[in-house]
Amino acid sequence: MCHLAEPGVGHSVGPNLHGVLGATIGKADGYPYSEALAQSDGHWTRQLLDAFIYAPQKAKPGTSMPFEGLKSDVERRDLLCFLEDLK
Repeated sequence: MCHLAEPGVGHSVGPNLHGVLGATIGKADGYPYSEALAQSDGHWTRQLLDAFIYAPQKAKPGTSMPFEGLKSDVERRDLLCFLEDLK
């Protein structure tokens, strides 16, 4: 509901997730990230994204993402597989 996943369509409430795996954390052009993500180093790996999806506030304290997390291992795995296919 908060994210788009199509290439070249911009952002919604959250950043567009097309190509998020391997992307630099907090640096998608045209999206106003929270300070917590904008000041992060590195790239989104499966492991980092899995931890963020599980508990965003724990993984990146101060993030503005209003989501309590996806606790189901199966649902997170399915979501990560979907995101991986968007490259």
